[in-house]
Amino acid sequence: MGSEDAAQLQHELQDSIWQSFEHPTPKLTHLNADSTWLITTPRPKHDSVSGRIYYNILIDPWLQGFQVDGVSWFSKQWHAIEPAFKDLHELNAALREAEAKAKAEDAVQSSNGGIKVEPLEYKPVSSFIDLVIVSHEFTDHCHRETLLQLDPSTPVIAAQKAANAINSWRYFDNVRVMPMFSVASSDWRNTSAAFLPPWLGVSRLVTGWDPLYLHAAVLIAFGSAEENWVEGSQYGAAQAIIYSPHGILAQDLYQVKDAKPALETKALLHGLHDIDIGNAIQINRGAVNGLKAQRILNAKYWITTHDEVKVGAGLINLLLRRKELTLEDAIKADKAAAITSNAPNDCQAEGFRFIELHSGESLMLK
Repeated sequence: MGSEDAAQLQHELQDSIWQSFEHPTPKLTHLNADSTWLITTPRPKHDSVSGRIYYNILIDPWLQGFQVDGVSWFSKQWHAIEPAFKDLHELNAALREAEAKAKAEDAVQSSNGGIKVEPLEYKPVSSFIDLVIVSHEFTDHCHRETLLQLDPSTPVIAAQKAANAINSWRYFDNVRVMPMFSVASSDWRNTSAAFLPPWLGVSRLVTGWDPLYLHAAVLIAFGSAEENWVEGSQYGAAQAIIYSPHGILAQDLYQVKDAKPALETKALLHGLHDIDIGNAIQINRGAVNGLKAQRILNAKYWITTHDEVKVGAGLINLLLRRKELTLEDAIKADKAAAITSNAPNDCQAEGFRFIELHSGESLMLK
């Protein structure tokens, strides 16, 4: 990507993030063609110790360079499509500019007779990335070279094995293991760690039999800024984003329906491609499982993730079997297997929006 293209992409991201200030809902930006995401959500007005307007969550950052699992002769991959930013410093600069624009707009609205809000003291910060989530220990999710571009004070919440790897670097000040979400522990407010705001919870859902620790999901819950958030508050139902790059077994998502307080799933991030190794080990569950997951969660958006056909080398590259499925393929398979007696004929009939965001593209979760 040339410097002019990168500058234009930064400008578009700044503008799109700034526009989200008018809508108190999360916004998703795909930072590469694979599985690196940015969630930007406006902070509740009275929940901003730093005086900041946005809270930015970075998920599974891998931008430039290759990733190796084990040793290079076994598995080595590169991005086939250029990421939206060359590094996290460039991303941070875009977020800084977006924050500055939003604060300027907020000041204009207040001076024009908007709702009077007591001004908050602004504390300058070096990093506008507020939280990093790492879903797996594999280096296409836990990419050391990219992660080490972050400020060491950036809070990190990660799956157990990923947290162990990150702690071994002795770089970050605060790395926490992602708590489990289950029927027995279904209050998502309890997953708001000490370094998270009280209106945000991050937890992990797992599949019972999963020897490679692949088929899990991250539950990101957004409540209100109230300390004792309860159902029926003026803020309405809490919202959730479910991120499952390799595809958690769909039936294991029923437990989300038991969340207390209740959660409305805004978005499911789940891939389409069905990938296995030598027709024996399932790597990505793909579109059929994704459709089942969508029906269970009743998410407003199904957004694809982890479907980039990367440039690969090594033994694993020879053994990988990839079926590049579509949503229509999943619906056809659903009908053929008679999973339901009234399978829909098209995507629209499902009652959700199916979206593929390319590298650098964003979506407001209205």
